[in-house]
Amino acid sequence: MHGVTATHLTPSTPFRERPKIRSKMENKPHTILTLPPELTINILEHLLLTPNVTRSPYHDILPITQASSQLRSTALSAPSLWSTIEITDKPASFNFAKLCLSRSGNHKLDISIRVLRKAESKVPGLLALLQYASTRIRCLSLRLSFANPKEWSAWCDSFKLLELVAMESFTFEAWRRESIAEGQLPPRSVFTLSEAVCSIKSLALAHTSVPPDTPALSGLLRLRISSSTFWAWPYQQLLDVLQSCQALEELELQGDGMNVAYGPFAPDNLPPVSRVHCSNLRRITFYRVENSIPALILANLIAPSLEFLSLELPKFLHDDCDFTWTDPPKVIPFDSAHTLVVSDGPLRGVQHQDHWAVFIASLFPGVRYMEVSAVRCRALLVTWSEQTTMAINPWSDLQSLVIDYPENKCVGHCQDILRGVWRLLDARRKAGCPSLHRVRLGLCDACELADKAVDKDAPLRGIRRLLEPHNEPECIRLSIAGKILFVE
Repeated sequence: MHGVTATHLTPSTPFRERPKIRSKMENKPHTILTLPPELTINILEHLLLTPNVTRSPYHDILPITQASSQLRSTALSAPSLWSTIEITDKPASFNFAKLCLSRSGNHKLDISIRVLRKAESKVPGLLALLQYASTRIRCLSLRLSFANPKEWSAWCDSFKLLELVAMESFTFEAWRRESIAEGQLPPRSVFTLSEAVCSIKSLALAHTSVPPDTPALSGLLRLRISSSTFWAWPYQQLLDVLQSCQALEELELQGDGMNVAYGPFAPDNLPPVSRVHCSNLRRITFYRVENSIPALILANLIAPSLEFLSLELPKFLHDDCDFTWTDPPKVIPFDSAHTLVVSDGPLRGVQHQDHWAVFIASLFPGVRYMEVSAVRCRALLVTWSEQTTMAINPWSDLQSLVIDYPENKCVGHCQDILRGVWRLLDARRKAGCPSLHRVRLGLCDACELADKAVDKDAPLRGIRRLLEPHNEPECIRLSIAGKILFVE
């Protein structure tokens, strides 16, 4: 606004007493061309997209910068706008990456490289780019495919020489196109990070791994590894890696959901090992992780700061991989954990389900917020309601119980699920535990009709009686054949 000084715009002056200033503000057009360059740059930064397979991070910025010479000049003067570099199998992406590198000045870089075709001819150029920008790389994501061990070895020898002193986040997914015999693991390769890499806070690995004594692990805050990595590790090496992550706060293990006959054996069949201490660990996520991996880690982990556990196991287990979960007296409870999310669990064998349910109950005595998948909750709730399990853990601190239904659709046996919830609440009442503050359930039409048809002993009515006074359960209407969903 020309002619308007800061004195006229003091907060103590009511706006209605400034007619001339208001007139100038209303009559002056406001477009991106009239904004100060700093605000224009902030707007353009918000338009930067996270690199993905289908779209460039500059998909929305480039058309805007071509709208006028002023916008182009403003964009070229901002190194932060060009600090995101993405390289794919498209030939033009490498030339544009070099252009972004020259425009980024001394700004920290976020580099994403996804090369899955003819990587052998592109590796020298990729290494040269990484070497040139090594001291400025903040986040590095690599997804590469190698045709033979020679290419992989050449990459590893060159990569470990990179002085990635500023790198805070590293994601590496390495595919090796080699013939695999039936029943064997996909090839897993070990690579080495330079000792200069000491600032890394987040590490994600798939189809590859690092030695347990890697110095960069000591300051790691977040670790995500795939089943293709930890399945190929010996049992002790998996624990050694966790032991090296002294500052670790978040751990995520991602499986492919398949059930295979190889990998670590059950803890009961292994020689005794020392427990792993992770004093800062707050969150653990197991996503479709096969067989004994969750029991293997949880039974040998000491994490006094653990707050959150999310657990999802495959629906079916391989016959050769059956095991008995660790006996409750052998585990050390996570007393600090307050949130438990069980999205799935073993399906075969009632005895197997009981061991699994008791194992979880013995580990988390102080849970306050629980979310359980409706697909598997019936067996869990029944086991947790039994006197033997209640003696181990009566869930005395529990405040919220949420039954999660996939896509808010009826999974069948809704009345049995309601009876399971009713049974758990009644067992807690008999154990002297306070009633819950929140219960979230799902109801289909059949549930509602059954509840109205029974004079007494209807599950939903029993649940209402066991809740806090004047505290109604949250009932989610479940669709059966594409009906509209709503919350009562």
